[in-house]
Amino acid sequence: MTASTGRAARRARRRVGRAANGGLLSVPLQDAFGLVAAYNVLLLAGTVFSALAMFWLAKEVTGSYGGAIVAGAAFGFSPLMSSEANMGHLEWTNLGFLALAVLGLIRLQKASAWTVIPRALALSLAMLVTWYQGLFLALFAALFGGSRIAAAVWNRDWSGLRSFCGRFAAWGILGLVLVVPLLLPTIRAGAENTNAVVDREWVALNSASALGPFRPNAQRPTPCTRPWARRAPPGSIRWTTPASSWP
Repeated sequence: MTASTGRAARRARRRVGRAANGGLLSVPLQDAFGLVAAYNVLLLAGTVFSALAMFWLAKEVTGSYGGAIVAGAAFGFSPLMSSEANMGHLEWTNLGFLALAVLGLIRLQKASAWTVIPRALALSLAMLVTWYQGLFLALFAALFGGSRIAAAVWNRDWSGLRSFCGRFAAWGILGLVLVVPLLLPTIRAGAENTNAVVDREWVALNSASALGPFRPNAQRPTPCTRPWARRAPPGSIRWTTPASSWP
């Protein structure tokens, strides 16, 4: 193998394994079967895993076996998933850890305290798939935790409030601690990589913010949005729905 061929193979390997956990799983598959087979296995496994994880989540929330099957199938094989697969975005065909992190948060007070550890692991694995999943989970956790705290205060359930706050804090802190060993080297590598420097407008268009889901922009304007608000502000992100992603 020539030096140029080796560099091309390494670049292709990095593209197939952009997500940290998917990249680690893909390494033995790439060595054993090649890039194409590794990509196909990760795509199929991620899709089935996403559907199964949503089945568990829907079963917990609704208590309906049939409804959970429908929810898992709709989630794992949605037009959005197929659209992302067509574009080669493996990180958006593996949403299983996202659903498991939400399930773990809902079950936070339904088992022993030590079960916070595997639930925090699901949170960290979701963030390692893509940081956008971490953003979505942060938004959900803020709303879910706020509602649970408000309900406990309203009902004057002080012991339940202390228990939930302790486990909720442990879930979030431990989930962040578990990604630090990979997060810090990633930040250093990005700072040292001159190819990572792009125009500010491009960074702003492809960046996410806490207000992005609630703020109209050029990609998702509301009918009553004024013309001056239709411009995409820094920090906006394009939110794609399954209906708009249908080929």
